[in-house]
Amino acid sequence: MPFLGRQYLTGSFYIYHSFSVIVAQLLSFALYREKNMKPYVKAGRLFRLFGWIGIGGIVVAIAIPVMINPNASFLQPDASSWPPTLLLLVLVAGMSVLQLKVGTAIKEHKNWGRTVGIVLGIIHLFGFPIGTLIGAYILWCLIKGWEQ
Repeated sequence: MPFLGRQYLTGSFYIYHSFSVIVAQLLSFALYREKNMKPYVKAGRLFRLFGWIGIGGIVVAIAIPVMINPNASFLQPDASSWPPTLLLLVLVAGMSVLQLKVGTAIKEHKNWGRTVGIVLGIIHLFGFPIGTLIGAYILWCLIKGWEQ
């Protein structure tokens, strides 16, 4: 059976579609759970949501290949493939932890959290098209300040 056969592509599309639906549900829950929610609270929830999605992505990226084929050669990679993989893992984990901390800091009205949140919102703008919308929304929520 070829690796990129019809079953593999169908399964990948199903996983992607399911993940998209779950993310959409989480976004709606994070943003619209309470009426009269302050904009900075919504931004903090978005940051915490993306932090947890990043951590979940790391778990899924490690677990799915192991569950599909536990004896595969990708589990014993050669030494040349470890540094880029490890670097990517550390970057995603670091960004996820940072977003969790920033979301908590925004919830607690810490100014450094708002400042770092604005910087992260600007970074989100480069993720066209969805990241641009989310980054613009985060900036709109955080630039207003604590009073509004």
